[in-house]
Formats: sequence, structure tokens, C-alpha cells
Amino acid sequence: MSLHGRLHLAPLKEESLQHALDFGTGTGIWAMEFAQKYPNCKVIGNDLSPIQPEFVTQNLEFEVDDVEDEWVYAHKFDFIHGRLMAFALTSPLTLFHRAFTSLSPGGYFEMQDPAPPIRAFDSTLTPSPALLRTAVLLLTATQKAGIDITAPSRYASMMAEVGFVDVKEVVINWPVGTLAKGEYHKKLGAWFRRDMEVGVEGILMGLFTRVLGMGRDEVGVLVEELKGEMRDDGLHAFQPL
Repeated sequence: MSLHGRLHLAPLKEESLQHALDFGTGTGIWAMEFAQKYPNCKVIGNDLSPIQPEFVTQNLEFEVDDVEDEWVYAHKFDFIHGRLMAFALTSPLTLFHRAFTSLSPGGYFEMQDPAPPIRAFDSTLTPSPALLRTAVLLLTATQKAGIDITAPSRYASMMAEVGFVDVKEVVINWPVGTLAKGEYHKKLGAWFRRDMEVGVEGILMGLFTRVLGMGRDEVGVLVEELKGEMRDDGLHAFQPL
């Protein structure tokens, strides 16, 4: 939805696509749609968790692998794609260098990641203590875990640093809720708020209890307060992507 139905922003040409890699593929849904769109392209989706479907198109294969380990592929890729990796990467710069050296001449590398923290168009974040506290705790916990979740705001400069040229950065703001103007942004905001309501406890519980030593009940209370604040359409907040 963020890309208006597109799978990627890179100007790919079907006739030149032979090999593509989707790292951190998760459920594999993006890789499956990409493989269907480009049937002559051999697509690999890798992830630490083997949760992908077993029966897929012949041009797609899934593998269990850690993208931060050394890459040992026997061929170069024409397109390398990753998204929602900000909470998983300990060294984006190293990963970008591996992507750069693993691309065929003229190939494309694309990352799609949110750039925390959530922000506001005005001062409406000020009376949102749970949201502000969560942002501080999240930054502290991920830093202790060796992860810089603010790195996506510097992805473009990192890519240029490792050698990429013609680097393009596109920023999309996900509204929190349906107060945003226009049908597109209202739908985007509704889905983002729903995603947060469903997934925020899973994101925060393990991180805050294991890394920060918080109790499960304490995190649970914070999560419920956070959900309540995000349901308030008086909150003019957004998450940059």
C-alpha cells in the first residue's frame, strides 16, 4: 500500500533480471509476489526462521540463513531487496558493502525501513507519555543490544559510502490513525495503527524484559497505555519510512 501497489521503486527491466535476492524475507510474501511478476528471474528469499510456504513457483527458493553472515552465493544478483530490517541489523554498513559486491553491473539494491522514532506534525506528542516513554526505552534497549534503529535515516549516505551511485531516497510518512487528509493517507494510517496494535507487544515484551530487565506486567501496562494513545485521533503523529 505504501508504494501504491508496486513491489519496488527500482526501475527494473524484466529482460535483464536473472537473479534476485530478498533477505529477511519473513513469511516470504514479497518474494512470492516478485517471483510471480518476474517468472524468468530466479529468486532467493532468506531468513533465520523457516516459516515460508513449501509449495511456491519454480523460480523461487527459500533458505534459512543469517544475512549478517558471509555471503557465499555462486552468482551475482541483478536486484537485492530488504525491508523492515532496522531492528535486526547490527552493522548496516557491512551489509550494504556485501550487497554492493554481490550485484551484477547495473544491478539495483533497495531497502525499505521505518526511521524511528514516531514524530508529530505539531505538539500533540507532548501529552502522550506512554508514546514518548516507549520511544526512549526502545532506543535504549536496542542500543544495548547493539542495534541502531535510527540507522535508516542514514541509509542513503551509507550506500554512497560503500560505492553505490545514483542513490535515491524516498521518504513516505505513515500517519498514526485516520486523521490524515486524503483517502490514501487515511488507509495508510488505519493499517499502520492496526499493525501497531497487533504487533507492538511482541516487539516490546522480549526486548524490554530481557535487555532492560522490566517485568512482564510493567511492559503489559505500558503497551495498553500506548495502544490507548495511538487510538486518539487528536494525536497528529507519523512514522517516516
